[in-house]
Amino acid sequence: MIQKLRDGAPEEVGDFLATESSKTLRQKVRKGSPTMHPFASLKQKLHQRSYEAITVRPFRHTHATEVQHRVLSLMPGLADPGSEKSGNRKDLLIVSEKGTGKSLSFLIPAIEARAQSIDFYAAEHITAKGVVGNKSLETQLKREYAFSRVGTLILSPTRELATTTANESILLSRHHPGIETRLFVGGVSKRIQLRDWVMGRKDIVVTTPGRLRDLLITEPAVADAVKHTRLLVIDDAEQLLEEGYRDDIDGIIKYLPPSPERQTFVVTDTMSTAVQQLVKRVLDPDFISVDVAPENKSPHSDTPQFHTILPSAEHQLPHLMKLLAHEQMKNPQRSKTIIYLPTTRMTQLFTTLVHELRSSCLPAGEETRVYSIHSMLSMLQRTQALDGFLNENSGHSILVTTDLSSQTIQFPKTTRVIQIGIPSSDPLYFLRLGHAARGSGTHGRGDLVLLPWEMGYLTWQLTHAPLEPLTVDELDEEIKRRAGKLDHEKEAAFSSTNSLKSVVKGIPAAIKELLPRLDEESIRETFVSLLGYYIPKSGEVRAQRPVLVQGVKDWTTQACGLPHAPFVSDAFLARLGMTDGRTKRFGKGEDGRRTESFSPARGVWEGRGRVASRGEEREPAWKSADSSMALDPRDPPTLPEAYKTDLYGKRDPTLARDAEDLGKLEENIKGRPEPPKPTTNREVLEGWR
Repeated sequence: MIQKLRDGAPEEVGDFLATESSKTLRQKVRKGSPTMHPFASLKQKLHQRSYEAITVRPFRHTHATEVQHRVLSLMPGLADPGSEKSGNRKDLLIVSEKGTGKSLSFLIPAIEARAQSIDFYAAEHITAKGVVGNKSLETQLKREYAFSRVGTLILSPTRELATTTANESILLSRHHPGIETRLFVGGVSKRIQLRDWVMGRKDIVVTTPGRLRDLLITEPAVADAVKHTRLLVIDDAEQLLEEGYRDDIDGIIKYLPPSPERQTFVVTDTMSTAVQQLVKRVLDPDFISVDVAPENKSPHSDTPQFHTILPSAEHQLPHLMKLLAHEQMKNPQRSKTIIYLPTTRMTQLFTTLVHELRSSCLPAGEETRVYSIHSMLSMLQRTQALDGFLNENSGHSILVTTDLSSQTIQFPKTTRVIQIGIPSSDPLYFLRLGHAARGSGTHGRGDLVLLPWEMGYLTWQLTHAPLEPLTVDELDEEIKRRAGKLDHEKEAAFSSTNSLKSVVKGIPAAIKELLPRLDEESIRETFVSLLGYYIPKSGEVRAQRPVLVQGVKDWTTQACGLPHAPFVSDAFLARLGMTDGRTKRFGKGEDGRRTESFSPARGVWEGRGRVASRGEEREPAWKSADSSMALDPRDPPTLPEAYKTDLYGKRDPTLARDAEDLGKLEENIKGRPEPPKPTTNREVLEGWR
């Protein structure tokens, strides 16, 4: 496939991506969702080339979602370059849930506007010169315009979303001659990006704000082209603002033409206060609003959701394996499960655990295929894992991953999503869950598995989610019932000669036998990564930091089988952020009102109402610890700063706005560097294979 692409025949790859997108889109209609509209009803609104890309090849869509129908119904006026002169070209606000095809909604107007602008520019200048019919001059003018001026500038919050959007742009513009999509993100040298920038067309430019703003400041060639931008798209505005990109967005807009010379689209899932303020700043007061977000409805409320508060960390791994076994017995012909974990280190550890335990703990045994995606893998390894999981349409497969694959990648036909530990944000819980709402002919399901000290997150942060409680004992009884039923029916979907009852009954023993063989250093690294993740989130779980530290320590002994919890000095904890006043508002200002007392022997969930006498209160050593203190030789080998950044506890450090944000910190984080990011049409598609 890659060789064919390099030989100049990208159709096979493009068709694969478009087919997967089309399959996913066809699953968007859930019970209670808005009615889908035939794309045929929009045929007169769209250019024939755009219509062919959508309905014939490569996408083969038959119906448009509500947001697609309402936006594309505004065509062709929404993309008419002539309306710029009359001042009739409107700015646009798009509000719709994730997974409803918003990117197609703004990409079609962007592509058609660019194609028409090039023709309009050439015709206007030829007429002014009085040389109508001069094809040579017309070609020259079109080339000059395409290479020197940006058509559409799309700002995305992450590299992954930018790449996904660029892929879709390439496929949608396949039938528009010459239209190119360029990808501008961090992680590749400026020299390579600038070389491609100078040599290529600048029709559709997809970028992350951090990298673009840096290039605008330092590279005149970029600023010169961007200052002619006809359309600005602020995609996933809610996440852009949540990640702290407001100043970058404002800084970039200063380089762009003013309104109405520049048209602006704001695309968002929700209308938060921050998004409302952005809309007031960047959109013309007479903007068009397309709002199809459901009112007073929890996202994916039609997807069954369950939560389990484990009695102790000892139950975490057995409960996970029982959930996986339950999924395979519930869907004996085919199951597809995604397991989300808080940190990269924990993802690595649990990938090993699930892979080793599958043969003895799961009905499908070794026929269960286990994939993993996290930041420690090279881009090639991630792509191979992604490709493998996407192509699993039969049998049983499991993807163990971090948030690296939750925000932008769509996984059609997923039957269950399991979230271990609290997600890094409330919206992320629903975004992850959304993959289970895209099953093909199946009813997906979501499970949230929390340790006792995490239950505050459930009662404070997810009160609007229709989560049903599921106890450890209830799941145990359910899988025994299903196993007995399948054994009685002699279900042929599983090739194992052992009874399913014996398989599920043996889960605790199999785990107990495996734990002593785990690499102790891997557990210690995971331990520190969890400290870095949870310490700044004490406000979200409504637990004091010493309680979180003790909870993570207990996890190493109860869940992973270490004889003793790893040692961490007061200095290590201080440098990890124990004393910096971080709460759920970390990065937005400290909450100086919060006080903490150190009582590791009892969890806060066990001793509510207990009041210690003043004479018993002691000032913990770490409270007075200087962050410059030398670490103890017994401390974990990785520096605490490797797990304490402005973004740690919010998302994976490697997903920072640009590689430069990590600076010298990257030298302390193990893992291979990523290859250069794709910047041309061919390279973007190739990156997916």
